[in-house]
Amino acid sequence: MRNRHRANKKQKIVQRFRNRSSVGAKVTQKQIDIALTDLVLAKLYNDGDRQPASLEDDILKPAKIKFTAGGVDRLWDILLSTGLVSPVIGFGRSGRLTITNQGYQLMSQFGSYSNFIKKREEEAARQTAGNAMPQFIISTGEDDDTENDEGAKKVARKEDGKKTKPNNEAIAAKKK
Repeated sequence: MRNRHRANKKQKIVQRFRNRSSVGAKVTQKQIDIALTDLVLAKLYNDGDRQPASLEDDILKPAKIKFTAGGVDRLWDILLSTGLVSPVIGFGRSGRLTITNQGYQLMSQFGSYSNFIKKREEEAARQTAGNAMPQFIISTGEDDDTENDEGAKKVARKEDGKKTKPNNEAIAAKKK
């Protein structure tokens, strides 16, 4: 009987090894945090009357997500730091969250927190790609700054082929 138990155990191990994908995508903590924030915001947003919800009882338990006490505290801190949810204060209401106006606006505009993050990353990538190219500032000479206007007029006169009057101070400095 003991040998059969060992054989079953070995077969189960081999079966798990075969079913496991060889190139499995590793899930990062950031991805988990985004998914959990997405879940919490969706729950709070979809309750149209914006009733406070208990993080553990109303959100995590129905989704069959189990956390240690430290994990729940970490998630609580992450959620509060986003500014998209706020804790409900009052006797007997600890551990409850409500969606803020920012959170409600984000959910109505992007549909989910993960969509918001994707859009923000795309925007950041576009900006860094745009910053890689040198930027040139072209002065039109219409600024209120008189020094720039005079410099622009001198450059414009030189480009037109007109000779500018020599600067008396510059000539005196050269003679010394």
